[in-house]
Amino acid sequence: MSALPSNKAQTSSETDQQNFTHVYSAIARSQAIIEFNLDGTILTTNDNFLALFGYYAMEDLMGKHHSQLCVAGAIESEEYKALWANLRAGKFANGEFRRIAADGRDVYIQAS
Repeated sequence: MSALPSNKAQTSSETDQQNFTHVYSAIARSQAIIEFNLDGTILTTNDNFLALFGYYAMEDLMGKHHSQLCVAGAIESEEYKALWANLRAGKFANGEFRRIAADGRDVYIQAS
């Protein structure tokens, strides 16, 4: 005789997924979000990020490198190299970062 999953377990799992979806949706409406792969290539952004940085469409950034958002010379710094080494190692990073918008203006972000 085999046990079938109970409706309660399925309901709990579905509720967890719905809760996750609602929480992520709320965060995406209130925060600027950008996602990278481990080599720094931009995978996706949300509309808040695009507006903050002066881009019109996600395609303006998708497939490009994170360094496009950095101040000239910053990517050669030991700090920048350490940031990406730590991220690749699964370490958490947060702080205030100076970045450059599409029009060249400085953007200071509190990011994690």
